[in-house]
Amino acid sequence: MVDDWSDVLSTSLTVLQSRVVAIASVISRGIVLHNAYFNKYQKYRTTLESFSIYSPMTAAVWSRYKLYSVVTVSLCLTFMLPTNFVKLYNMYYKQTDRSLLVTHFFFFYLQNFSMYLIENDFANRCFVVYATFRDINDDLNRLKTEHIDLGKFPFLRKAADDPWSNAAPSSRVVVYDKDFYCPRG
Repeated sequence: MVDDWSDVLSTSLTVLQSRVVAIASVISRGIVLHNAYFNKYQKYRTTLESFSIYSPMTAAVWSRYKLYSVVTVSLCLTFMLPTNFVKLYNMYYKQTDRSLLVTHFFFFYLQNFSMYLIENDFANRCFVVYATFRDINDDLNRLKTEHIDLGKFPFLRKAADDPWSNAAPSSRVVVYDKDFYCPRG
């Protein structure tokens, strides 16, 4: 298909790809740090705090969050660290110009690890938002069943009372003031 493909071109593209990835990740990390330093995520934090006021995280959700965090971190460490250490070991003992090459790839792997930490933090934040919305949706479905469905179809009241007959009454009261971002007062 490609008749003039050569090892030189392949090596050049490989080097170019690693440089582009390195530059893009440094720029991405710089933007994230800039936004965090200048409170660009304040609206996000305020929204999450408002959600936690209206629907606090339960013990079951908290335990699922901890399990999710432990599993993702342990899987990454299990696969990434041994692979990178074996590569560094092989490079050190099989190359003639060891120190420069190993140092270069050590920093490349360190950068990969820091990118993993940022991605894992993002995934954990997404999991918290998912768990919060799931709890809110469960509460709204319960309210819909109690107030709309049972009002239209009273013969379902006996069947609908069974799932929550042993449940304790909710200590949470949902008050929606149409704007999560306004100051409380």
